[in-house]
Amino acid sequence: MFSKPTLLILLAFLPAGIFSQGVRGTIVDEQGNPLPNVSIYIPEERTGTITNINGNYEISLPRGEYDLVFQSLGFKQRTFNLTIRDTWIDIDLELEPQSYRLREVVINPSGEDPAYAIMRKAIGILLRIGEIQTSKIERGTEYTFPAYFTDHEPGTKRGEKTCRRTAKR
Repeated sequence: MFSKPTLLILLAFLPAGIFSQGVRGTIVDEQGNPLPNVSIYIPEERTGTITNINGNYEISLPRGEYDLVFQSLGFKQRTFNLTIRDTWIDIDLELEPQSYRLREVVINPSGEDPAYAIMRKAIGILLRIGEIQTSKIERGTEYTFPAYFTDHEPGTKRGEKTCRRTAKR
């Protein structure tokens, strides 16, 4: 009926089907609608999966005890502790919605962009760093120091500037 090579190939894949185990199921919302892209994470294995468009998932796992963390934006996180043995465990569950309260945002069309204040502060810090380094330069001696607001000069590395400080007239 089967040739020897065909029979050997079939027997090689037979144990994979017999000894497979893990967890699978479907995740829905309160109305019974399937939830796609729900994250299922297994911290012990540092692995996981997501549900497909129909809310279905499947994870093959070796025997052992695991925590499964189900989470999706807009829904409460759920965690299950389970022990995998020789069969598949079916976990179908419903996720409860969770609302988030965000802080009030005030838009002032006549005001200054808040990013400008942050940039001014950062520039001030960099300028102070530059002043400290340039104050260490002795007169008549050539030094190389980081140049925060200039292009590099020939003969120096990018981000450095050679400076020669001379006596004032």
